[in-house]
Amino acid sequence: MRARQGCRTCKRRKIGCDKQFPACSNCLRTGRQCMGYGMQLRWEDEYDGRRKDSHLKAPTDAVYLLPELKELYGLQFLNVTSEDLKHSIQSIALPHLIAKRDYTYPSPRSLSPWPDIRDGSDLLEYYERRISSMICTVDANNGFRLDLLPRALSQTCEASIALRNAIFAVSSFHRFDAQKALPFKTKALRYLSYSLAGEEALRLPGVAETQFAASLMLCVYSVFDETEGNWHLHLNGAKNILRRLDSSKSGAPTRTYTTEFDDLESQLLHLNQHANIGNAGQIQNQMVRIMSTAEFYRIAALIYLLRVIPGSENTVRRSSYINLGFQVLRSLPICTSPWPLFVLACEAQSDEHRIEILHTLDQMDQNRKIGNVFVIRNIIETLWNQQDLQADVDNNSNFKWWEMAALGNNTPWFI
Repeated sequence: MRARQGCRTCKRRKIGCDKQFPACSNCLRTGRQCMGYGMQLRWEDEYDGRRKDSHLKAPTDAVYLLPELKELYGLQFLNVTSEDLKHSIQSIALPHLIAKRDYTYPSPRSLSPWPDIRDGSDLLEYYERRISSMICTVDANNGFRLDLLPRALSQTCEASIALRNAIFAVSSFHRFDAQKALPFKTKALRYLSYSLAGEEALRLPGVAETQFAASLMLCVYSVFDETEGNWHLHLNGAKNILRRLDSSKSGAPTRTYTTEFDDLESQLLHLNQHANIGNAGQIQNQMVRIMSTAEFYRIAALIYLLRVIPGSENTVRRSSYINLGFQVLRSLPICTSPWPLFVLACEAQSDEHRIEILHTLDQMDQNRKIGNVFVIRNIIETLWNQQDLQADVDNNSNFKWWEMAALGNNTPWFI
């Protein structure tokens, strides 16, 4: 069998070709690669001398980035899977899509494959030095260190044992792995259950507050370990304990808030919180970061408000808040606030903004090593994939990211 035309290798060498399949004899004899007989496609900007030059040039920088972001372009990829395509065709609503998602994450990293834990002193030191600073914005008056540690160490009640072991569990997981943290977590759950079932709070002063702290610390553990997934149960338990504390200290009814849009927006715009800091001089070097973080939360709350209460005039205001949010994000050396970052990511439409979000998530994972970063990134990429696949469809009802908090499963979560 012979080809109709010579191979491209012989044409390029300007010699005759015997047109044999699968490769011509000239190429085989001389050890050259036979480039075949099929059609060769060329880009429109590759001038080959046989056609009229169209003067069309491929863009060298299709995405216009800020100068400080250009070096990041090409390092991040948004991969679309067959599942994304199937869900796009079926028009599955985003909350159900997230619930169907198969989350697969790398195993927790360990600083030492065989840590030798003889007692909890090293874990307490690690919690005081690393963990407490990581989960609190203002470290000078850090309640996770100054309030929780005395409760965990000075009391002998079952709630105190639960809190102490919950702290051990968080430290052990972050420093080592989930296997080393499991005995501490199990013991914390067991003693918290003993304390609640035995109504220990009715017999001893201060126990209810310690039960509340233990529940919150177990919630923190669930945030660190993305495979654990019970953060909402611990959070609901902490809320129930807090309600009992409020009712026992005050007979006043629970405070209610107006649902009027303007009032809510005004409250967010003028919201102030004065931190009770003994020595303000200790945090002067952190003030810029603290203020930027607070502003980041405020802007995210405003974006959320404009989404859950739709209005024809909200689009321009929301766009303004999104731009402000990215300005604040760029001012932060390292973002430590997943919730406002998640809100901003859900509103990111341009490649420039998406690259910023992915780079920020990489930094968070590198510096914090908390499991919920994997979950948040997976949800964000799922949302972006569906937005891109249905970009030409005039129907945004499936992309109500602000309704995902009402899911029955355990995603997403933030700390």
